[in-house]
Amino acid sequence: MREELTERQRRAFEGIALLGLSVSQVARDLDSNPNAIYKTMFDARRKVRSSLLSAGYLHSA
Repeated sequence: MREELTERQRRAFEGIALLGLSVSQVARDLDSNPNAIYKTMFDARRKVRSSLLSAGYLHSA
């Protein structure tokens, strides 16, 4: 994950997906707004999924 995501994407992904923080809380922590965090998470999930597919951990539908 460190190699695939930007620092901002990693912090948002960790906060929301791993720590269970709300989008609003992550937005405040990153001095941003919820809409920007939703977009950041969309991009991060896409990168993580692509990386997992490439590594053979997931199979495309």
